[in-house]
Amino acid sequence: LPHHIAGKEVAAAPTATRLAKIYPATGEQLCTVPVAGKHEIEMAVAAAEEAFGHWAQLTGTQRSLVLSRAATVLREAQPEMARLEVLDTGKPLSEAEADTSAPDAFHWFGSLAASACVQGRHVPLGAAGVGLTRREPLGVCAGIAAWNYPVQGAAWKIAPALACGNAFILKPSPLSPLTSNRL
Repeated sequence: LPHHIAGKEVAAAPTATRLAKIYPATGEQLCTVPVAGKHEIEMAVAAAEEAFGHWAQLTGTQRSLVLSRAATVLREAQPEMARLEVLDTGKPLSEAEADTSAPDAFHWFGSLAASACVQGRHVPLGAAGVGLTRREPLGVCAGIAAWNYPVQGAAWKIAPALACGNAFILKPSPLSPLTSNRL
């Protein structure tokens, strides 16, 4: 599997340590997964910092539209994601189909991106005036996907960070990298 940095596949260094991805239901090796080294991590951080500069400037409504589109794409890919989750975790297909709620996360947090919850609000202070809260993006966020709910857990980390205007770096679980890699 390649790394994904700035929307592009990045091949692992030839000397990268590789971990075997084992299908838990049968013990069969499906592929090998490269471990990111210092160079790949620095590339990911630099790309996320650059993306943050652009993403944070979008309005909440603009971010909402992007996240809504992501939800649509993920919903269309749900059968594929469920099959990958079966290979990742060894779950029965019916359970994997129920577990892949990534589209819901992107839709839900996307719907909040333009709301006072994310943007801030005006608070009446009576005769004293009006208070204003303004919420601003923090920067680059990072998260680690869990092995047992890899796509669901990743989506519930990525979507709120993006909705709030942050950039995001995901470190997939080495035990279940297939769905995180596809996400």
